[in-house]
Amino acid sequence: MATTITASQLQQVQAALQTAQSTKTSSDTGAVWQLLSSFGDNYATAAYQAIAEPTSSYGAAVRNAWTVTGADFSSEFIPVALAHLQNYVNDIANSTPQNGNYALPTTTQIETSYFDALTANGVTPYAGIDLDMASMAEWSGVSSADWYNAPLVGI
Repeated sequence: MATTITASQLQQVQAALQTAQSTKTSSDTGAVWQLLSSFGDNYATAAYQAIAEPTSSYGAAVRNAWTVTGADFSSEFIPVALAHLQNYVNDIANSTPQNGNYALPTTTQIETSYFDALTANGVTPYAGIDLDMASMAEWSGVSSADWYNAPLVGI
């Protein structure tokens, strides 16, 4: 699990994000998460799976969260995913470089980003699986820090 990416990797991600923003397709949005994943970002691995592997456990959980809250996955997910991705990349770019590397977003930054992306697009925050999992961890008394690094994510 990486906690940083290099300046060169960040530039690659930013270029891929520009493509995703211009095409607004799930494949290009997923490609940015897949690129981050290739750099060792565990959260990006889960985000990519949510987009690219709808029948995986995580992909199904994401879609179920949208369904049970009445959100329209087919028309609203990609605008939310792009907004969240933009926030995520901004958080990386705005981190203070350490030895030329940029920090990947913290759990709090990820949850804030997803919440902001959902609400900015008129979708209830309850559709956000990240927020749901963090709430479940909090309710059960388990630390929610970096839940996405748990070994069961992606099974």
